[in-house]
Amino acid sequence: MSTTHHAFRAPADARALSFKNAERSWKPPRQVIKCPDIIALVAYHHQANVLSTFVPAFDAHFAQSIDLLPKAVGGQGTNIAAALRAANTLLAPVPRGLRRRIWLLTDGQDNHEADLVLAEVARSAAQRTNINTVGFGEGKEISANRLRDISYGTKTGCYMPAESAQALNTLLRKSVDGKPPEAHQGEATVFCIDVSLSMNDKLGGMRKIDVVRETMLGMIRYKQQMWS
Repeated sequence: MSTTHHAFRAPADARALSFKNAERSWKPPRQVIKCPDIIALVAYHHQANVLSTFVPAFDAHFAQSIDLLPKAVGGQGTNIAAALRAANTLLAPVPRGLRRRIWLLTDGQDNHEADLVLAEVARSAAQRTNINTVGFGEGKEISANRLRDISYGTKTGCYMPAESAQALNTLLRKSVDGKPPEAHQGEATVFCIDVSLSMNDKLGGMRKIDVVRETMLGMIRYKQQMWS
């Protein structure tokens, strides 16, 4: 649902990675669910990597791509401009009949190409894309004002802090339109997930990146239930 006011290629070993874990943690629905939404995934540290181009909301490939997030952690900083650039490029050819959204999650501050971020925000706004930003974790590194500037640069974007796994779960469920299928407008959503080294830090006994992985898989299951 909409809120109020708002590449580098995957390494060869990651592309060859077995998807057994994803198959155990998420199963595509047995029945065909006709949902007009499409969804994509970008992982970013000092560069951005498109883990999944747009696929239907319940495509097994998206769950498999989520399972790659822990393997993607690394890099030498945080480049929000690169993440937004990748998302904007994915969204550029999307038909206007679909609502366009970016969910950008980070646990720190951008320290690469920081001067280019607002240009990408302006590009999002020009493409009629809303950006929701999520400051994840308890770290003092998060710049709430910076994330507000990013989200508020689009028409109905919103900044949302998530200091715990439960808070993140609640926020990501907000990305699922709770309207009945017959009243639902199709959406094209890109999730941009910070995979800088600090995402290996613990939050509530789990690595932050593992919390994100499990929460995103839970979001898919929740959406599936809403549409079944």
